[in-house]
Amino acid sequence: MSSKNEIQDDRTPLHYACSNGQMGLIRMLIEKGAEIDARDDLGWTPLIISSSAGRKDAVEYLIEKGADVNGHTNNGQTSLHYAASKGHLQICQHLIDCGADLNIRDRLLQTPFHRVVSRGHKDIVEYLLGLGKVQINAQDTVGNTPLHLACEGDHEDIAMLLIRSGADVDLLNNEKMKPIELFTNYKMHKSMKDFITQSKMEIRSS
Repeated sequence: MSSKNEIQDDRTPLHYACSNGQMGLIRMLIEKGAEIDARDDLGWTPLIISSSAGRKDAVEYLIEKGADVNGHTNNGQTSLHYAASKGHLQICQHLIDCGADLNIRDRLLQTPFHRVVSRGHKDIVEYLLGLGKVQINAQDTVGNTPLHLACEGDHEDIAMLLIRSGADVDLLNNEKMKPIELFTNYKMHKSMKDFITQSKMEIRSS
């Protein structure tokens, strides 16, 4: 039997209000004592839902009212994982300004940076790199770094950006593969190979 303020999937009215961006309802529920960090059956909190859905006003209000910025789902993914993955730059910025852990790992040992690189959101990649705190060579459970994922997704411009920022081009994943070997596009593979060669030459001559 579900409790009075819960639906079958353990989502509360606050979860649904956040998903839909209903700010009036969100404020009313919080003022009446709704649990701000309530978790549904998958571990999603209202803040995680708001971050994933791109509801910036809801994100700001929930944090102002004390929501846990590093709360995570059953899979270990945080609000920042979802905001980064969905391409919500302003929400990422606000979460980090309010203490979100930039290098927190989910169950696959992926950081929010892994997720944003994988999805190809260059603006957020640039922002996160600019903070100077990203663990750029962090490896997930299969040994992939963000650079592996950039190459796997054929995100050539992001791969170049990562290399310029110090990503290790020779680090092997669990399949003993270098990042460049994961490109599916032959032209990109070749141009990236030339780019890496040129980059190494520049380092040696500097």
